[in-house]
Amino acid sequence: MARAWLSNGQARQLLGGSFAGLAEGADCREIVRTYLAECDVVGIFERLDDTLRLLSHTMNWGRLGPLPHTNKTKLYSADVDPRCIEILRAWNSLDFYLYEEACRLFESKLQAMHDRGLDHAPPDAIWLATGEKFTPDMPIHGYGWHEREYHRDKWLCWNSAVTATLDLRLSKPRYSSFRCLLSHVISQAALDQLQISVNSVRLTLQKRAAEAGTLLEGAIPENALSRSPHLAQITFDCPVMLRPCDINPGLPDSRNLGVAIGWIRLE
Repeated sequence: MARAWLSNGQARQLLGGSFAGLAEGADCREIVRTYLAECDVVGIFERLDDTLRLLSHTMNWGRLGPLPHTNKTKLYSADVDPRCIEILRAWNSLDFYLYEEACRLFESKLQAMHDRGLDHAPPDAIWLATGEKFTPDMPIHGYGWHEREYHRDKWLCWNSAVTATLDLRLSKPRYSSFRCLLSHVISQAALDQLQISVNSVRLTLQKRAAEAGTLLEGAIPENALSRSPHLAQITFDCPVMLRPCDINPGLPDSRNLGVAIGWIRLE
């Protein structure tokens, strides 16, 4: 009974009826490789961020995550009978192989995604084009953002991490100015310490109050786009982040927030 419940659980889930029809002790590795190869995305739980990146890239979705979890598995303690561990390992040899093969496929597809970077991607209507605004109702290609929100008839998006990125596909090689509207900031300190860069080149921005929030404006240095004229990776470094519930105990929002983007324009 123990073996029926505790042996090769992932392989049985993957192979289904194919597993049930195999004789005891049969070599299932070729079948495992075949079934894994048919999966569009193979995810690794302990590499959740990379898995979400791969999934969103494969499906041509906007940014996914972050996806927090609290049910973290505890490693077995040293006082567990070594013979018990040995038996469990013997019963799960196919699962060990399944995991190794999944990691190999995962790394291969992740590397292929990097090799087909945005700078080599075909033009797509979802990317920022000349003279157009980027607004959070468009797909977000980047990481470190909360889910987009619709607030007072406008879209906005808060950063969820100290460092958040946004990748924009450009339709011309030269842009001289950067403008960004922050619809909300969690605190004045978050706004004061916010740094924005384009392709790792830090921008010097003027900040002024606007009707819909805070407007940031500045020049884009020539070297920011010289190496990658069709891609602008905008990085928001926001070291000050707070939870609304800590500022006002009456609020139920427990997310870490820094700044919320209303729109971005490169001109």
